[in-house]
Amino acid sequence: MTENVCILVTGMHRSGTSAVTRVISLLGAGLPTGLLPAGEGNQAGFWESADIVELNNHLMAEAGSGWDDWRRFDIGALPADAIERCRREAADVISRTFAGTGLIVLKDPRISRLLPVYLDALSDVDAAAHVVLMNRNPLAVARSLAARNKFSVPFGAMLWLRYMLDAEQGSRPVPRTIVRYEDLIADGPATAARLTREIGALHALGREVIPDEIASFISSGLQHQQADASELAAAPDVPDVVGEAYALFEALADKDNAANRKRIDELRQRFDGEMRQAGNVAMGEIYERQREYSNLHTYVSDRLKERESELRSLRGSLGHARRELKTLNLESAKVQEFRLNEHSKSTRIMQKLLESEKRAIALAEEKSGLEIQLEEGRAETGRLNLELQQIRAELARLTGQPWRRIGPVLRRGLGSVSRAATRTAGTVRAIRYLGLRTSFTRARQIVEDEGPAALLRKVRTVSDRLHPVGAEGVSVWHPGPPELIDERAEFVVRLAGRAAPNRPADPSVLILSDTQLPQCWKYRIENKLETFRLNGIRAEAGDPGDLYKFLSELQNYRSLMFYRMPMSDLFMIYHDEARRLGLNIFYDLDDPTFDRVALGSNANLNMIDPVHRTMQLRDAPKFRQAMESADHLLASTPELAALMSAAAGKKPASLWRNVVDQAGIRLSGQILAEPPRRHGQTVRIGYFSGSLAHEADFNEALPALVELLRDSHDIELMVAGHAEPRAELRPFAHRMRTVGFSDYESYLREVAQCDLVLVPLVDNAFNRCKSIVRYLDAALVEVPVVASAVGDYSLIDNGKTGWAIQRNEWLPVLSKLVEDRKLREHVGKSARKFVLKTFTTAQRPPDFARNIREEFFGKSHAAA
Repeated sequence: MTENVCILVTGMHRSGTSAVTRVISLLGAGLPTGLLPAGEGNQAGFWESADIVELNNHLMAEAGSGWDDWRRFDIGALPADAIERCRREAADVISRTFAGTGLIVLKDPRISRLLPVYLDALSDVDAAAHVVLMNRNPLAVARSLAARNKFSVPFGAMLWLRYMLDAEQGSRPVPRTIVRYEDLIADGPATAARLTREIGALHALGREVIPDEIASFISSGLQHQQADASELAAAPDVPDVVGEAYALFEALADKDNAANRKRIDELRQRFDGEMRQAGNVAMGEIYERQREYSNLHTYVSDRLKERESELRSLRGSLGHARRELKTLNLESAKVQEFRLNEHSKSTRIMQKLLESEKRAIALAEEKSGLEIQLEEGRAETGRLNLELQQIRAELARLTGQPWRRIGPVLRRGLGSVSRAATRTAGTVRAIRYLGLRTSFTRARQIVEDEGPAALLRKVRTVSDRLHPVGAEGVSVWHPGPPELIDERAEFVVRLAGRAAPNRPADPSVLILSDTQLPQCWKYRIENKLETFRLNGIRAEAGDPGDLYKFLSELQNYRSLMFYRMPMSDLFMIYHDEARRLGLNIFYDLDDPTFDRVALGSNANLNMIDPVHRTMQLRDAPKFRQAMESADHLLASTPELAALMSAAAGKKPASLWRNVVDQAGIRLSGQILAEPPRRHGQTVRIGYFSGSLAHEADFNEALPALVELLRDSHDIELMVAGHAEPRAELRPFAHRMRTVGFSDYESYLREVAQCDLVLVPLVDNAFNRCKSIVRYLDAALVEVPVVASAVGDYSLIDNGKTGWAIQRNEWLPVLSKLVEDRKLREHVGKSARKFVLKTFTTAQRPPDFARNIREEFFGKSHAAA
């Protein structure tokens, strides 16, 4: 008795041959190598050898037939050498499959019609055969073929009949098991147990049926078409002989005996006789059409291959052209960088020339002033010499006269000395009131800006307008030219002698700001006022230019806060009166305008005109002097606080971060509740520039934007605010939108129309002081932000509440976000939750020391 057993699975296509083959393999039978991959119509797998399928197709084609031919197939009519070759090749595949196992399963529905060849092949390799014949309702098979192959139902039913008749006849010489497809689907484990019992080799393995694994495989969507016996009987387009055959095969499955086999033989003879002539005519025509189609398909395929070859060649040329273009772009970028460097050098040279010219003008003015003073001194000296000569003459004439006649002469002679003393006394009183440090700071500022001559004129102006009257030394004001320093001197005279009123008992603050920029005013003024009022603090803000109103208002507050005001006579008027009233003076900033090093590191300043840049650098000491004169410093970021403290002589600087106010929260809620104005798949990327000094920042993200726009046509770019045109973006002008500055509501609605917002920043000392106001605005309307990982943008939880990235990460991060809409929406919603929980006027208290908190918020708040 042979040791090797091959289970041959037969039956019509779409009858469940693949499913039963997999079940048999799960029971322990080996599968051939080189299986066909799962595909359309059989996602669970075919479980059949690609070599066997190719062999069977070739053999049937040699006989002028195919798998879809329902005519009688006479294998004996084939040339002997063809049959022998097929037998050898089948034996070779079977031998390879047996390697390492004594039990294999071989499946291809075509074997149903070639069983004599395969039984001979098994004999050649000394292996026994056991045939498994799958029986399924022919109407369900025909419907499945109609869905997969577009066959008509009658045609599919005739194919089923031919396969079943050939498989039944060819399997009679060997043991066989007939399996109903419906039983396999209804109870896979039970069918597996039956196969184990009836196939001796499976039984000999002693492997237990694995119900869960088999049931799981059977339930994985194998059955797509269903039909029962009543539907088959009622189907008008299925030949009667098919229904009769199905009933006979059902009976054979119950009892495989001679009587049932005889009835099937009679039906086979009748079918072959009735269908011989009609089948030859019909199938001959079909195969002729198939040959024509095959020839046409071959022609089209050849032409398609030629076109694909041309396309590959064109793609290669395009790739080469793109590489050349990239090389040219790199060379162009180098040229542009060289031009920028040359422009920067030219700008620095121009700045030095401007500074030299300014210094020359100042020296000329100083020289002119000194010459005038020299002439005045010479004239004064001549006049005093003349008076001295007159006094000497008068003294000589009056020698021996009583003292009362000498007194008037002495008084006249000492007049000039008295006037000089008066002028000196006025200057001393002004310095004594203003304070030595403040007077020196102001004098240094005048010398730096206007020269020593201007300082002398200012001193003379102040001193000449102060004249002591009476024994108490109370000063009066003499009208003069309407210069600001004269106004300051007027306030010195009018207010210095008055007693300061008692400070208000309630915590209160007046904020004065020298800027009306909407964003600065909103985040550093309005939001402070709201924070104060939410805590029950009386607060007001105003323009320091309205001098008489707010100077008189100072007495109604406990504290004065300056925001972004440089040192000036106007600043010192408020400062002096606050000192007289005993107010605490705070100084608030959100940019390092006082630090020339930080300003010089800002690459954006190189992008603006040299005059504007020179003015910013020149005014830096004025901001530092204003800071030095305050009691307490406030900053919007930790980095800025550290710089302010160092610049003001280690004076402590407290942190008051920028936050969103209640009005912004309400407005964003209204915007989110409105239906979106944009539809479709286009992704809109937004860049919002606050001023002209953001040009270098935009260049951080420019290369990634250009590549994204070039590679995808579903991207738009919206630029809001100040932004110079870029040559790199010119090819995409039709996909760009530019909007100007607007009010906050319009601006926030523009942000809400974006799918993501960019905040690129050059990593320098200036930008590390920046707060995250752009992030706060975008988060309010659930738009995710991609920002440079600079300064306070490190507060973003990367990938969860936004992205804070390095320069080389712009392209991969933006590419991912452009493709993943759900990720953008998720991060946008998380960003809004983060801001509402952490960065609002109600949720984010300023980081104050206890004494500052008590000054602003009172003792109860300070204790908390």
